[in-house]
Amino acid sequence: MYKIGIIGCGSIGRMIVENAGHVDVKVVAIYDDILSRAKDISPDGCTVAKNFEEFLREDMDLVVEAASQEAVQEYGKAVLKSGKDLIVMSSGALLDCQLKKEMIDAAEGHNSNIFIPSGAILGLDNLKILRFMDGDISLKTIKNPKSLGMEDLTGKKVVFKGKATEAVKKFPFNINVAASLSLATGRDIDVEIVADSDVSDNIHQIRARGEFGKITIDIENSKFPKNPKTSYLAALSILSLLKTRNDQIKIG
Repeated sequence: MYKIGIIGCGSIGRMIVENAGHVDVKVVAIYDDILSRAKDISPDGCTVAKNFEEFLREDMDLVVEAASQEAVQEYGKAVLKSGKDLIVMSSGALLDCQLKKEMIDAAEGHNSNIFIPSGAILGLDNLKILRFMDGDISLKTIKNPKSLGMEDLTGKKVVFKGKATEAVKKFPFNINVAASLSLATGRDIDVEIVADSDVSDNIHQIRARGEFGKITIDIENSKFPKNPKTSYLAALSILSLLKTRNDQIKIG
């Protein structure tokens, strides 16, 4: 059982704490800008850090970022430079090429690693073939307007069409799928975001074509029960990564 820390104590942070025993980890430290939120989910024997410096001093094997792109920007390099591995939930932050390079350099220089969960995407491992093969890939995401922060919108409307690097800036809490696809394939993928008041689940339609053939992936993810902006599958993928991180046989 290895020791982890969590940055961000919202619904995903709480889920990790509640399921730590099932995935063979011990949560030894948690940190959130809102101290009361951290105290609310803290398990017995866990340090509730009053500041990031106190958090980073704890003896941990790995840190889970479950907060925001801003948290990755502010704390990511320091975690890696401390020799701790880092799971990045807010993968959109790494579409900033400068930040990505700085974090890779920090990891290489201090024998640490950056992990990105598969999130709400099925088949992400296979799509990595686009790093070394010609082909096209696009993503269409359809969500209820409320999940996109558009409380008054009814009907169906295309609210974004462009590249993933722009999508993650305009919808930083909603479109980590686009970022993870871009990071996996090594390209700034085409993204379309549709708000549709008639849908309740988060829908992702991935289309890829190349010398390898044609890939069609349609995913309908239930929303996370306590946070409609997050897909339940995305939250569960962190538990899967924690569970399998040290497996002797790694698949994909």
